[in-house]
Amino acid sequence: MTMRLISQARDEDVATTPMRLVNLPEVDAVFATNAAVGVRLVSAVDESQWPTEHPTLHILRKQYTDISPERV
Repeated sequence: MTMRLISQARDEDVATTPMRLVNLPEVDAVFATNAAVGVRLVSAVDESQWPTEHPTLHILRKQYTDISPERV
């Protein structure tokens, strides 16, 4: 649900793609989403490591926190 909300908030097409472990060294950043924490940076998976700060993470977190909550 969190990724769907972020996708709706962005002004561009968003695609999610399954990622194989062998391809992880090729990416600049990895993040995970869920309703409890919103957007969280992943700093390492096995031998692959990424910086603990990334500009895209800050953008996604801001977009997520700017989404108005729905009354249920």
